[in-house]
Amino acid sequence: MIKFGVIGLGIGERHLSALVDDERVLVEVVCDLDINKATKIASRYDVSNYCADWRELVDSFELDAVIVATYDHDHAEQIIQFLKHNVHIFIEKPLCTTIEELDAIELEYTQANNRSSLLVSSNFILRREKRFVTLKERIMSGELGSIYSVEASYDYGRINKILEGWRGTSPNYSVMNGGGIHMIDLCQWLISESFAPLYAIQNKVVTKNSPFKAPDFTSALGKLGKDAIFKVTANFGSQTPHFHQLKIYGTKGTFINDCAQGTYYFGHEPNVIKEIDQNPFPCANKGDLLPNFVDAIIGKSCLDINFKDVSSVMRTSLQIDLLAVNSEYV
Repeated sequence: MIKFGVIGLGIGERHLSALVDDERVLVEVVCDLDINKATKIASRYDVSNYCADWRELVDSFELDAVIVATYDHDHAEQIIQFLKHNVHIFIEKPLCTTIEELDAIELEYTQANNRSSLLVSSNFILRREKRFVTLKERIMSGELGSIYSVEASYDYGRINKILEGWRGTSPNYSVMNGGGIHMIDLCQWLISESFAPLYAIQNKVVTKNSPFKAPDFTSALGKLGKDAIFKVTANFGSQTPHFHQLKIYGTKGTFINDCAQGTYYFGHEPNVIKEIDQNPFPCANKGDLLPNFVDAIIGKSCLDINFKDVSSVMRTSLQIDLLAVNSEYV
């Protein structure tokens, strides 16, 4: 049995519900800053141990793996400590909040991996959306031709969460790290190319007179691989449903994902062929990547999203914020 701990029982509870159904897993302990929540959830899922201080998972339990679903600004310290104790880590994005934290995590991971083969993955769940899985297959088959332009926007549509929740008081909070990073990972995965941001800009208009401290809109432009132009936006003040806007332009076809549906277009006017993607969206669940994580721990399969993937997309997202801070308009 693989012994797991789960820290952070907001989103973490959704991971927990997936883990308890896996006969290869024993959830040894759950942890949340709210001890009453930890107590109730431990009882709900028949977990024997619970606590309010995540350090107890390091000091008092011999865990094989941990789910980290805590506040963004706590991630770096927690990851480093679990790496020091040779624990596999599945973390809610982002990996960390600063370049300095990322450097420290990469160094600790290298040292830990030299002692024993450790797995670190993250919940880039858009890779499990059937609509995007189909899209990747069609891109890879050449059906859309050579991709020359990609536009992606993480439209949050949940402004109350940044005005009233922990994000409003979190140091170094970033809408790109907190949301846009999903679109960076998705598009790099779809095209099988890396994003090199060249320009970035951000503003704070929607939440201008609110307690939320960070910019609520960030947009970056650069190259995706050798030829494609990529624009990615984190739009946390949008008056929309929560959605993942995506436009992929190829020499043979175009795909557009908007608030209503996914659509393929082939040909030029007056002979444009329109094809509606019938896959439900969204359909992926928070725990859908966990079976692969468990498979990889026991050596049954390779990890779909490995540490190199996670640290690379994290560094790109952090670079976008640095570019935006240095732009003329903030």
